[in-house]
Amino acid sequence: MPKLKELEAVMVRHFQEHPARAGLGLELLPGVKKLLEALKARDDVATCLVTGNLEPIGWGKMQALGIESLFSKPLFGGFGSDFCSGNTDEMWRDRCQFVKLAGQRAQQRFAGGVRASFHVGDTPADMQAAIAANSIAIGVTTGVFTREQLLASGASAAQGQMVILDSLGDTEQVLKVLQLQ
Repeated sequence: MPKLKELEAVMVRHFQEHPARAGLGLELLPGVKKLLEALKARDDVATCLVTGNLEPIGWGKMQALGIESLFSKPLFGGFGSDFCSGNTDEMWRDRCQFVKLAGQRAQQRFAGGVRASFHVGDTPADMQAAIAANSIAIGVTTGVFTREQLLASGASAAQGQMVILDSLGDTEQVLKVLQLQ
């Protein structure tokens, strides 16, 4: 993968040259904005972005959705630009590295450390990555995968390490899952 950084630079440059297209095909799911607003209002919570996107593209998409400002400052997370194993058979392992990197960055940035780590996702790979990174997996059935598929992907999870929700629409329910109520 010797040309990976060169390819990343071309992708970011293309993205930056076409900012009006950043939000094409994206949809802000019900409850996401309200949840991020509730989390931002707390001084005991840090929120970040974990995505296979390159970091500038991931944040550009959040900006296009109008929610980038709701993430903790300085912005941080785990991104496809941070790690790429090249293993396309078990891509969840790369996602696990993104989750771990986000946790490490949170530890470095916020006094008092991290009490708990949660990873929200809608794919089996998200659930596997969270569990392998020792985060609590919060699955949402807003994508193409069913509750049963998400649960099956986390069959090795310890009790309480995985929760599946129909959506993030009930902010109070999600805050309880996040152990904030």
